[in-house]
Amino acid sequence: MAQTTSIVQDDTEPDGDGMTLTRLAVALGEGQPLRCFEKTFYDGTETIPTLAIPRGVDDRSVPIYRRFAQIGHVNLARIIVDAAVSRQRINGFRLVNDKTMRSTAADDMYARSRMSVKAPKCFRDVGVHGRSYLYVTGPNDNNLVEHLSPWQCYATEDAACVYAYDEVNQVERLMLLRLVKDKDGGVSDVYVRTASRASEKRTLIRESDDPSVTDCAKTWSTDRPSVWNPSTDFQWEGAKQSLDYAVKCGRLPIFTVESPDGRSQLFPHFSSLQRIDQHLFDRMCIMAVQSFKQRALKGTLPTTYSADDPAVLNGWAEEGDPIDYSNQFETGFATMWMLPKDVDIWESENTDLTPYETILSGEVKRLAAASATPLDILSPDVAGSAEGASLKREGLVFKVEELNRLANDALVGALQMALVADGETGAAEERFETMWLPVELRSWTDISQAVSQGKGVFPVKTMWRKIAGFTEQEMAEAEQDLTDTAFQQALAAEASAMDSKTQAQSPGTLEGTLDSSSTLGDQSVPASFSDVGGDV
Repeated sequence: MAQTTSIVQDDTEPDGDGMTLTRLAVALGEGQPLRCFEKTFYDGTETIPTLAIPRGVDDRSVPIYRRFAQIGHVNLARIIVDAAVSRQRINGFRLVNDKTMRSTAADDMYARSRMSVKAPKCFRDVGVHGRSYLYVTGPNDNNLVEHLSPWQCYATEDAACVYAYDEVNQVERLMLLRLVKDKDGGVSDVYVRTASRASEKRTLIRESDDPSVTDCAKTWSTDRPSVWNPSTDFQWEGAKQSLDYAVKCGRLPIFTVESPDGRSQLFPHFSSLQRIDQHLFDRMCIMAVQSFKQRALKGTLPTTYSADDPAVLNGWAEEGDPIDYSNQFETGFATMWMLPKDVDIWESENTDLTPYETILSGEVKRLAAASATPLDILSPDVAGSAEGASLKREGLVFKVEELNRLANDALVGALQMALVADGETGAAEERFETMWLPVELRSWTDISQAVSQGKGVFPVKTMWRKIAGFTEQEMAEAEQDLTDTAFQQALAAEASAMDSKTQAQSPGTLEGTLDSSSTLGDQSVPASFSDVGGDV
């Protein structure tokens, strides 16, 4: 239920900052149980309800059933989310008005803001919770773009709130960012102001607080979910502060990265995931309780000892004493049983768990089809043809491409505003887009074949980018390698030509002189030039 009382003291104007912050904070708090529920599935910490424990079980068996309830699940949720998130790989940015020109300023801002670390966190939040946020902090911060999770932020088109808790000073803060339009629909102002209150502890659940997350997750599907209700004793800290860089871009400095329907990738499949967990729990219970063979005694069993019973003859019992069969058929190594006359032992067959395996396998297949996740990712031992596997991956490829398309607006808008805040006012008029690496990963054999078939059809750099999936850095290195290879080949060709030319030339011989192959015969060799009349 929406809160009608302003959480900021002395600010109760219906459309004022106090009520705007109240509505945003309440929306942030109402999403808390669902966020906790989604996180338990992604972390693999969801539990089977304790009501699944059969009634009437022995007190010694209750801890065993509780143990089964804790471990009777498999983490398929993380696989579904990560299968898409791991394929969202940014390859840089380029200007829209010039397809061949990269936006080096956007690339530099991307690297400067360490977006290679923050973007995957954003994409993971979208997969787990359906949305995430990028916040342009302003010109006074070297790290201009920050990642905000849905655990601390809630934003609409013209307003946003961000929650923070200062553990040192024990102060809770809610930051309000608001966009104001003039009568013509243009943006006249974008400002920020902060409300705070003293608090000995954090009241909004932290994402890393696993015990609180687990407890809150259990209330999501109940009549009384554990929502966060902000206190009503917040006070404004000073006046509002205008953000000129946001006004120039005409947008809030908080950008929403969202899934197509604003929901988690797990939300439509909660029932399937819970059924799989329930089947695993049931199978574990059956294996533990009925995996061994049941035994029974067939025949008429005497209820009292007779005079000729071995126990009476040995003095262990007296005639007429009741027989306690519970102590006579104990299970153990080298245990010997004394069966009464005309009594046989009946033994049951082992419990067949094949139907449970079949049901579980069918549930996993249906989950793979519904979540557009290839079955071999969820179940690595699945068999199938290469063509069939390729067709199954089409759904995942389409899903990732849709997520990339939706993320482009927030990524570009955040970097564009960060450039404006950094002093590049012309960036507000530029249009650029995100370039992504290929969604489907391929082997070097497939890449080599595709590049070989593309020769003469596509430019070399296009094949590097679209087929091989090279990043810009890898493309620059490849160009340098090509230059080095061409230079080395030219040197080798020149050296080979010189060797061939040298070998083709042989030293000439003068007429009447001896060459290396001549013989002297009967002629004598002069001892010196004077012997032949030469001048010394």
